[in-house]
Amino acid sequence: LYRDITIEKKATEDLQNSEKRFRRMFEDSPVALRLEDCSKLKKWTSKIQAHSKSGLHAYLKEYPDQFSTLCKSRNIISVNLAALSFFKATSKKSLQDNLCTVLSEGPRASHIDIVQAFMDGETSLEKELIYKSLDGVIKYAITKITILPGYEDTWSRVLFSSMDITERKLSEERLSY
Repeated sequence: LYRDITIEKKATEDLQNSEKRFRRMFEDSPVALRLEDCSKLKKWTSKIQAHSKSGLHAYLKEYPDQFSTLCKSRNIISVNLAALSFFKATSKKSLQDNLCTVLSEGPRASHIDIVQAFMDGETSLEKELIYKSLDGVIKYAITKITILPGYEDTWSRVLFSSMDITERKLSEERLSY
């Protein structure tokens, strides 16, 4: 018995080519892109919601040492070259190991607002955020954060797209003086 597998082979080849094309677009994008697994963060926030009806801001005001959980419970799946350059990281691992440092410079409220919005059912939002690169430089970015379709219940695929606006912000500051 013989079975013609030409169609299956063509479909597999097309899928592999598509994956290569999209991987290349991700890697070569001039926008800083990070794909993260935030499922541990989702589980943590679910526990907070079950025990505290006052929201994440109130909880973290009462337990400020828990803020580090916001970054420690996130796992970077993939990061492109633009993101490594923006954060002055040498590798995905160095960015992962220093995620709390990168997020620590901006007002905590901004990061809490993002997580609270996701807790409230939002799946995408855009904010101007302040980061600290690994070489200690303050960086400004417009960051769009999106829970990818199909992962709304787990937050296991969250895309962070950051457009560096540091030069614009510094120019604005110079002009205001």
